[in-house]
Amino acid sequence: MAQGTYDEKLGTTRDWVRLLIGDRGPTFILGDDELNAYVTEANDNRYLAAAEALDALLMTWVSGGRGIKSKNVEGLSVTYAGVEDVKAKIKSLRAKAAESVTVQPVFRVLV
Repeated sequence: MAQGTYDEKLGTTRDWVRLLIGDRGPTFILGDDELNAYVTEANDNRYLAAAEALDALLMTWVSGGRGIKSKNVEGLSVTYAGVEDVKAKIKSLRAKAAESVTVQPVFRVLV
């Protein structure tokens, strides 16, 4: 597990990313430095940073054989997000990122 922090007051974009991807501790999947890199790469867009972080985690989970959605062993059943569920969440976060971007029109005076 990674070294990380989370403040439920959501004072930073990193806290928002942790909320959106469900990495709120007390043990963390991604470290603060890793999440800060996603936030920087996404130009401080919390939704895009969360989508990129989840996308990277998905690749790790799939390559590690963790794509199983449910398992039943001797009457004990466990169900969790499968690959398609995570892909749907990533798609939703990317759509929110696109909606949150404000495009500034550029006007040029031609002489």
